[in-house]
Amino acid sequence: MSDPVIGLDARMWRHPGIGRYLRELLSSMSTQVGPGRIRTLSYAFDEESLRRVGTLPVVVKSPIYSVAEQIEIPRAAKEFDVLHVPHYNAPLLYRGTLVLTVHDLIHFKEELSSRSPLRLAAARFLLNKACHKASAIITVSQATRNDLLGFFRNLRGCVTVVPEAASSSFRQPLPSEVEAVRAKFNLKRPFVLFVGTLKPHKNLVRLIEAFDQLHKKGLSHELVVVGMSDPKWTEPEEMGRTRSFVRFLGRLDDADLPALYGTADLFVLPSLREGFGLPILEAMACGTPVAVSNQSSLPEVAGEAGVVFDPLRVDPMAEVLYNTLQNQSLREDLSRKGLERSKRFLWSNAATLTLETYRNALESGRRHR
Repeated sequence: MSDPVIGLDARMWRHPGIGRYLRELLSSMSTQVGPGRIRTLSYAFDEESLRRVGTLPVVVKSPIYSVAEQIEIPRAAKEFDVLHVPHYNAPLLYRGTLVLTVHDLIHFKEELSSRSPLRLAAARFLLNKACHKASAIITVSQATRNDLLGFFRNLRGCVTVVPEAASSSFRQPLPSEVEAVRAKFNLKRPFVLFVGTLKPHKNLVRLIEAFDQLHKKGLSHELVVVGMSDPKWTEPEEMGRTRSFVRFLGRLDDADLPALYGTADLFVLPSLREGFGLPILEAMACGTPVAVSNQSSLPEVAGEAGVVFDPLRVDPMAEVLYNTLQNQSLREDLSRKGLERSKRFLWSNAATLTLETYRNALESGRRHR
């Protein structure tokens, strides 16, 4: 058999989470299979960017989650031997070999979802159909794999864990870069950093409450929050307006993040659920010690290189943060361990495992014809 035609739905190229996954994965896969071997379904305004990472774009117009995509995408992908969709909005009429990436199931947990009941029901329907149609499913963590297998029984394809990695741009900053980022964002005090969208499952309200306790104990650290606001969930920002130690910087360019990570005394991710927790690796790669929730995939990513806490209990969370910030030798040890751990997660490995998943899915399809 000649080399299979690999297709990847890249319409979420500019998405803050899945877009980063696409950019890093496609770059690494194109290096391994050679330029032009991968075709990408994309919007016209992303065509040139996708050519630069070595893919051949196929321009489509259908919006994500639309009825139109269920008609247009199978037609656009009809020459592909395998189609990889990096989300659950798979084209259900596609007749070729389908590979699906499931990043997380957070919005299917009603207590954490900001979706309307109707949209949630539609999303459940699509996920169910896509997972049972897929020849192979990729999850980014063992925790997400466990969640998925808990949701569904008798899936057609095998479920493979392919961990994410930090971009190579995340590294320890130079002193001049630290000075520049402090000046740019007016960071005059030591600070703890949070990076992520401001959604309910990120648990920012309890983190701010924990910081109330830290300040009562005399710590002068600011809490610097980086990430997109959620118009449906404004409580963290409302709390922040009454506390001088909370700073919201909004969504930042990727170019600013490495120096900001590397300037923080501690990175904290108190989420109730995560599909992976990529900011943990980004912080580690910049030499920043990390403290994370003991829930979902976060201990899996942090390993022995991070301190953990119960995200549902404010007092223990505050105690862990206080003890870590007060203990310079502990933070230096966490920094060293984090740098080493971050090197174990590589996009080249993710690309190799993903290409292997395509081969296995195609082989399985041939056996069942």
